[in-house]
Amino acid sequence: MKHVTSIPVAVFASLIALSATAYSQNGGLRFSLKDLGADLKGAFGGQSSTANGINNRGDVTGNFWIKGDQECFFIPANGNPVSFYLKLTTPVLCDARAVDVTGQVAGSGTYNGGLSRAFRRDSKGILHTLNPASPFTQSFGLGINKGIVVGYMNFYFSAKWDVEGSVTNLFPSVFSEAFASTRGPGRGIR
Repeated sequence: MKHVTSIPVAVFASLIALSATAYSQNGGLRFSLKDLGADLKGAFGGQSSTANGINNRGDVTGNFWIKGDQECFFIPANGNPVSFYLKLTTPVLCDARAVDVTGQVAGSGTYNGGLSRAFRRDSKGILHTLNPASPFTQSFGLGINKGIVVGYMNFYFSAKWDVEGSVTNLFPSVFSEAFASTRGPGRGIR
């Protein structure tokens, strides 16, 4: 008679050994889980939400749906959720993608006629629209570091907006997108 339980037991024992190794290498893994949807629903009555970015302080940004609008949110590590959006069209379509260490947020909002505009929400909560190189081009903010926003314009031409809002087309003749990265040169662009 064969014992078929020996394989599952071996797999289970291996998983325990791997988990114990990872736990000891990281000084003990510690996680906590927070239901952001409950916070957003309680604060604003949001129907569904997506968290897109977190910084090393634990500030979180993303978007949520409420009454047909997609609004952006910012939840500080130690504070209450804040809702924000660019009032450019009806319905509102706001998409916050990243938050830097100072609590500044990058994203984009949809304009009348379907055009999108990148934005930066500074640490005081003020929204700054980041215009593309030409007025009829779309812009999307995907990453932020120290107030400098990166993303792309129109047909996937990577772009960088400085803290004053001036735009630089990083690779004018190459389809590319830029994401924020602090991992060294050449990273964060695809």
